Amino acid sequence: MPLAIRQQLARDPRITADFSELIDLRSVTSIEEITASDIRTLAVSEIEPVQRRAFVTMDPATYGLARMFQSYRLIRREREENHVFDKLEEAEAWLREP
Repeated sequence: MPLAIRQQLARDPRITADFSELIDLRSVTSIEEITASDIRTLAVSEIEPVQRRAFVTMDPATYGLARMFQSYRLIRREREENHVFDKLEEAEAWLREP
């Protein structure tokens, strides 16, 4: 999701700290234009607060980028939980957990 959209969501009063987000990356066909620097910039930006964020991907390279995002968020000591899944059903179940 482009940074401008994420910043717009960060200002949306309907998105509260108990909001959970599912990012389905299964249809991504190329990550050639995405760099590690892009992932870092997004992860350290002022993006919307969420309780949990689940990424779903079956592609090893996309999985690695999602894990990189997760690691940068941990380094920043952000309070949300981020997890990467290869099955949509597992991600949805995790997001429903109390």
